[in-house]
Amino acid sequence: MADTPKDIAAHLRTLDTEDDGAAYLDTQGLNHDGLLAVATELQLTRVDRLSNTELRTRVLKQAIGARNKFQGLRDW
Repeated sequence: MADTPKDIAAHLRTLDTEDDGAAYLDTQGLNHDGLLAVATELQLTRVDRLSNTELRTRVLKQAIGARNKFQGLRDW
């Protein structure tokens, strides 16, 4: 059984790189609605009209890239 959008979002937040996140998303086999549900869990807005590729990129950037950026600022 596939993970819930909440579980997927939580797991993405633990990964170190967006490449790791992309590989994880590949294993989940999400369609557009599934990606939208994950985006909602990550509190992304105005994403319902994005293509799958752009939506996936935004999800990865929010879950992993933003966290890594914040961590870098915190270490600075």
